[in-house]
Amino acid sequence: MVKKISLICLLAFIVIAFSFLTSSGQDMEYKEYKVLKGDTLWDISSKEIHDPFLWPKIWKENPDIKNPDRISPSQMIKIPLRLIQKEQEEEASTEKASAATETEAAVPKKEEELKPIEKNNRACKEKWVFAS
Repeated sequence: MVKKISLICLLAFIVIAFSFLTSSGQDMEYKEYKVLKGDTLWDISSKEIHDPFLWPKIWKENPDIKNPDRISPSQMIKIPLRLIQKEQEEEASTEKASAATETEAAVPKKEEELKPIEKNNRACKEKWVFAS
């Protein structure tokens, strides 16, 4: 009985460890980028991730860059694919939302009918309200 429980615990541990290693391995995928003359991490982040404010995340993934203000041309840096994919997903959801808004805006609204109500004795003008 003790052997069966030990075996089940061992198998459960192996499955959990394997799933953890698999998921963390996906986060470690990178795109290599060759630094061009005049490039900064801000520019690279803007070009590759479409968000210049994420440059510290690129710097964090490249421990060989001691000073982010001094990157050398022809230096290879790693850009995490998860950042690129996250930005693409956000762009896709933004495009869907804007397409839905454009569709709603294209549909003309039903005109509401105006009907006269009681006369205003002070101003001698009719008041108009929306019919409901």
